[in-house]
Amino acid sequence: MTYGRDEEMKDSEGNNWGVRQDRPRRDYDSPVAEKPVKVGEEHEVTIDTVGSRGDGIAKISNFVVFVPGGQANTKVKVRITSVRERFATAEIVV
Repeated sequence: MTYGRDEEMKDSEGNNWGVRQDRPRRDYDSPVAEKPVKVGEEHEVTIDTVGSRGDGIAKISNFVVFVPGGQANTKVKVRITSVRERFATAEIVV
């Protein structure tokens, strides 16, 4: 399979897989994308659900935040303790 700038991508059977775009994706998987949270910041969040390991799961600007001890459908104030590429962890502030 060969393609150039803005050229249609086709496999060996001639199936069209769209147009290649040379611009980088700007999502939270990219190490250069700025995360919406920083370590030490405090946010008020709503715990949407509880994950399989028992941590509460909230989102800040569509960025996942795990909150140990968080219970579903509760609003809590949290402090960000670590930020990774695809998620952050936080502790509940009393």
